[in-house]
This record gives sequence, structure tokens and C-alpha cells, in this order.
Amino acid sequence: MDMRMRFGMRQLLGVLMSVVLLTVLACGSSEEETPTPKPPTPTIKAPPPLVIATPTASTAVVPVVPAGDQPVYGGVVKPVVNSHGSFDPYHVDSQFRHTTLGSVGNVWGQLLRVNLKDRVTIEGDLAESWKVTDDGATWILKIREGVKSHTGSAFTAEDAYWQMVRIVERPNGLHGNYQGCMRAFIKPIWDDNDKPLANGGAEVTGPMEMTIRLNAPSGAFPACFTSGFQAAVNSNVVKPIDTAVGGEYRDLDPFAGEVDGYGPFKFKGAVIDTFVSWERNENYYNEKLPYLDGVTIPVIPDASTRTAAFRAGQIDMMQVFETMPKRDADALVKEEGAVFPIVLAMGWRGIELNATKPPFGPLNDPDAKTIRQAVQATINREQVNELSKDGIGHIALPYFIGWEWIRTPAEWFAAAPGFDPDPAVKAKLIAESKAAMEGLGYGPSNRISVNYLCGNSARNECEVASQQLKEIYIDADVIILDGASQRERLQKGDFDMENESKGASFPDADAFNTVIYKPYKEGGFNYTGWTNPEWDALLEKEVLAVSEAERAPLLRQMADIFYEDSAFIGLVRPGLLEGHGGNWRGWVPPAHHASNFSFENVWLDNS
Repeated sequence: MDMRMRFGMRQLLGVLMSVVLLTVLACGSSEEETPTPKPPTPTIKAPPPLVIATPTASTAVVPVVPAGDQPVYGGVVKPVVNSHGSFDPYHVDSQFRHTTLGSVGNVWGQLLRVNLKDRVTIEGDLAESWKVTDDGATWILKIREGVKSHTGSAFTAEDAYWQMVRIVERPNGLHGNYQGCMRAFIKPIWDDNDKPLANGGAEVTGPMEMTIRLNAPSGAFPACFTSGFQAAVNSNVVKPIDTAVGGEYRDLDPFAGEVDGYGPFKFKGAVIDTFVSWERNENYYNEKLPYLDGVTIPVIPDASTRTAAFRAGQIDMMQVFETMPKRDADALVKEEGAVFPIVLAMGWRGIELNATKPPFGPLNDPDAKTIRQAVQATINREQVNELSKDGIGHIALPYFIGWEWIRTPAEWFAAAPGFDPDPAVKAKLIAESKAAMEGLGYGPSNRISVNYLCGNSARNECEVASQQLKEIYIDADVIILDGASQRERLQKGDFDMENESKGASFPDADAFNTVIYKPYKEGGFNYTGWTNPEWDALLEKEVLAVSEAERAPLLRQMADIFYEDSAFIGLVRPGLLEGHGGNWRGWVPPAHHASNFSFENVWLDNS
């Protein structure tokens, strides 16, 4: 099978959004056995960059409607989730589901966002205009006049400022996992006594003006700032929670009126673990939108039940990560006219090894490092892709394989040979890994036994990986846990191996560096205990670099350290089938899964 088919690159890369360059801010006859030929390196199509619209004042975003395709008001859409999650988009449990990430752009607005039609142009939302000064280090936002929350309170510069405070200062223990890039780029706002710093990272600088100051100009900041996770909050609601003396962070209570945002829909009702519903926000600043009367989000944990519900018309959208197998999606497309585009899922997915204790630690123990490297070399990512990802996933390298400005696929396979799909390369690596393990005293009669924590959705890939590790004398006992139980054990360090999947919160390498690979206690998703001073020093330089030419050599060095230390064993990121009913109009699928999922332009054609 051609590598292009194996990794699904042609299907995926056509919709990728990439880093924004600073210039935008300016306004691939013998009797001996024939060796197995190496698969060809795929041709990677260059992804389109984000475009920053000319930042001028405007009154409201007016939807563009094709001639002869007039929107109809009314109706309810029913996207499904497999679990409820949180109500506050800054909660630790805010993940890729409609009740959390999907609430941004629906219940919550954004200061700036990516246009919902072309999915590449950055435009104003709750900020109507902005200007960038100091060569890109200072962003001055003018707040849109007349924006009101669902209960009628006005959106002000103070609300915009408090959004930055929540992200950067994380008051009362707010976690803000998916906003780590903002903390990496924006200067501190408060001093050690929680008092505003002079010329700090955010400041109200006018009646309807808020200024953001970066540590240095960054080509990655625009993509970070407009990520679907950057929700504009109502400080009247969240500030009392965030500043309660002696308090601890808690989720918002929708039944106490705390889910009071500025988006096109407002909270209507919920039965926890059963459904959440939103209705049209009559206070929305664009009085022509939304077209829908509301959104109902059923909670259906079982995958086969979700598929049956879609067939029965009880739901009409499979949001990313609640999707169905490709064979079922193909049948719905053919039989019922459903639409199932593949949505790119940039990020990291694989095995985190506990490098704080044997057998994979301590981190600097040479024997433990040899074992980790043997795992890295032995895992067969192509087999994982075929058996658990319908063959449409892409390998989870340290950074996304499609960013050729960092490395081409061929360059990645040379630098990180454990990811090379060539069967001959993999056979050689496994033989070397077995020899290395035998050199440490392991073998058929002296095997390593470890636990391997996995969520139910990752069961197949965990079982495939555990079988592969038997070749190098490691017996991994797959333990299936719900998300909360798995997270509790990870935070205590009570595991040997665990399957982790974290999407990039914006389309840039710094989403990996500042969110996914950050230690959990620093707001990231790294439970391995892995740190590396050399890697950290390179990161400090990288986040201050602006152009791809400056960043690429630093990122290559960081990737090499990451692969060499082998606490993270990348597997395969899925190709996500974000399906919806054939009667949806005005919906443009996101370019990647951390986008704004607003339904404000969606209408239903029941003709």
C-alpha cells in the first residue's frame, strides 16, 4: 500500500491551517531474497496560511449567502457527545466536545476569531478592530460597542482584561490546560502580591480598549490567540469565583446563571450526563443571527448507540472524537446523503512512560533509558494505523508531519527511525532492541511486567501496542479506565505506561511545546516526569523566534532530544470524520479540530 494511503496525508493536508508569519502582521537474476523496497516518500502539499484581515472598525459580521440559496430561520441541530465535561471552557476537563470546546463561538464569543466561511482569515468578533505595534509585540484591541451577555450585561474592556488574567495568572488554581500558548507568549500581568505590573501583559488602556503585551514578537501568536479555546468570559460571573479569599477554583454552575456568555446561543437546560441544550440568544450583537432556534446535545457514551441514533435521526452531527467507523460513515453518505469530511487532528497521541520509577525510570538511569528507547524503536505505527484508525490517521511525530518547514517525511524518518514505515528498517530496529534488552538480562524467561492505562476509546490501539512489545520481553497489562479514574492515577504517578491523546490547541509547533509537553503541574499534559534542561533552554529561544527560518533549526534540535529521551512514544493521530446531516447549510467544516465550532451561520434546508 502506498504511504499516501497509509497515512491519509492527501486527505488531511488540504485543509491544514499553518503558522502566521510576522510579515502577515503588517496589514517528500539472483537467487538471493529480493529486499523489500522502501515505500515512496509522500508528496506533501503546502498548507494555506492564516490571513489577518485588515483591522478596521465595523458594526457586525454579515453572513455571505450564495445567490439562490436563502437561509431559513428555525430548527434545532443535535450534535452528540460521549460525555458531558465542564461548563467553563477554562476548566481542566475542557476538551474536544461540543459542551466544552464547542461552546466557544456558540455560548461564548472570542475577541478575535478565524472566519467561519473561509477558515483562514482572522477577523474581529467581540473586538471590532485592532492594531499591532512594536513590530508585533503589542496588540491593542478596540472592544465592540453594544455587545451584551445573555442576561443583558455589557461586554467591556474589563471583561477582555479578565480573560487574559485567567489565562496568564490562573487565579485560585484555575488550570487552563489548552491556553498554555498564551502564557508562553504574554508577559506576566500581576506581581507576586497579585497586583498589576506596570506595562504588564494585559491592561485596560481606554474606555473600550484593552492592550496585550508579548514577551517578544511571535509568528505563532495569532494562531494561538484565535484558537477555538480562547473564550471571552463575563467577569461579572467568573471574577467572584477567581478572587474568593481562600477559595479554590470550581466549574461554572449553569443553574445559578453562571453560564452567561456573549455568543449566538444561550444556556437553556441540562440533565448532567444526559443532555445539554442551548437556545437562540436574542441579545446577540448581530441581530440577523443565528438562524437556528437552538442546539440540543445528547450524551451517548456508546459508539454503536451513537451510530444507531444518527441513522434514526435522533442526532444529526458526529463531532470530532465522537465519530463512527469509516465503513459506517461511508454507508450513511451513500444511503442517506450525510456529509462526512475528514477533519485534521494535529496533536500528539501515544504512550507516556512513567520515567520517575523502574522499569522506565529514573529519567537519567542508563538502563531505564535503554528500555524506553527499545519501546520507541519497536512500536509499529503503521500497524496501529491500519488496525485501529481505519488507515486514515497520521503518525504522531514530535511535531506534525505536514510541516515541511521543520522536516520533510523523509528527514523525519532519518532522524527518528522508529517512525519509518519501511518493513526492513523496522525489522532491523526490533532485532537491535531485543539485543539491547538481552544485554540488560531480559529474555523469554525474564520478562518485564507493567500496567498500561487506557481509555475505552483507545482500547484497540493499546492492545495492538501491547502485543508488539512482547517481542522485546515487555508484558503490558492493558487496564481500561474511565477518564476521571485514569486522570486521578496519572496525577498521583500511579502508572507504568498510559495512553494519552492531546490535540494541538492551535495549528503551530508551539501548541505541542507550550501545552502538550508541559508538565501537568505547569498546566500541560506531561505526566511522564520527563524534563530536560537543554530542551527547556531551546524552548526559551524558540518562543522568541519569529520566522520559520529562525524557528526550524531550534525545533529540530528539540525534536531530536525528545526522541532520544523517549519518555513519549508517539503512535498515530486519527483522521476525524466530522459528520452532519445532508440538510445542513451554511456550515464549513473546520480546517482542524481545535477550531471555532460556531453554528451561527447554520440553517436547515428541509425542502
